[in-house]
Amino acid sequence: HSLSVGWFRFFSLLVGILWLKFLSFLKVINPTLATFVLAMIQIVKDVKYLALILVMVILAFGDMFHILIRIDETACPVNPDPNNDENPFCKTGLSYLDVYAQILGNFDYGSFLGHPTTIILFIVMTLFGTIIYLNILI
Repeated sequence: HSLSVGWFRFFSLLVGILWLKFLSFLKVINPTLATFVLAMIQIVKDVKYLALILVMVILAFGDMFHILIRIDETACPVNPDPNNDENPFCKTGLSYLDVYAQILGNFDYGSFLGHPTTIILFIVMTLFGTIIYLNILI
């Protein structure tokens, strides 16, 4: 490959932007499609503060789980086995991703076994996630 991975990432973003531009062009041609596109734009504008709160909740709970589980050497060994799946809360980035997946409904209780504090945090996190997503419906 003569192009670096960075260029492919750039091109993938560029393709997404071009598709959005094409949708904007179709909006001018078809009035029915224009209604849907304008509705989507308005929804994104209305949800921005809710999304900000969701991001803050994900960052907060991701950090809390990471701090609590990271100190347990059985859950996060110093030299992890490369053939074994690592607890996602051992790494900060994966911690955020796992919290987001759990708020969406992908529950994995194995990460919390043996940690009573994290079980309580998990319950509180799912309550926060439910409240945030129910506010989208209201």
